[in-house]
Amino acid sequence: MKRPMLQFMIAIGLAAPMFLILTSIDPLLAWIHGDAGWKLLTPAFHAYGAVGVEGEDEVIAGLLLVGIFTLAISLVWFIWHVPTHRHVKTTAP
Repeated sequence: MKRPMLQFMIAIGLAAPMFLILTSIDPLLAWIHGDAGWKLLTPAFHAYGAVGVEGEDEVIAGLLLVGIFTLAISLVWFIWHVPTHRHVKTTAP
């Protein structure tokens, strides 16, 4: 029970710096606020009932946070589980 909680807390700790790093990438922000990103995110804007620029920015920030947290928890799971599941092949003399 303690290990999943620790993994969750590590993922939360990783999510904040990952969010800051991703939101500082200018080409990513230009794509999100450009026509291609807007067309991709329009269904999310309608689903959440976003009105105006502030509402759309909240949807974008929320989607980024969910995506980054998913990436962080996957990274923590991968680092935590992959080294313990290695198979060492032994050769007979």
